[in-house]
Amino acid sequence: MQLPVTVTKPEDIDKVRVLRAAEQVACTLSAPGSKAPFARVLAITREGRAALALEHITERRKR
Repeated sequence: MQLPVTVTKPEDIDKVRVLRAAEQVACTLSAPGSKAPFARVLAITREGRAALALEHITERRKR
């Protein structure tokens, strides 16, 4: 998957909001109450890359 990525499903927008709050992604969000809500992920931050690396290590140890 290449960035930027735009999502429009409410549950996906909520996930992007959580990632942004955790400072794991840089993104833009539509205005609250927008008739066409979206979230656009522009980049994965250093914190996001660290979380992905940790998840990868954890998954490898489970095997």
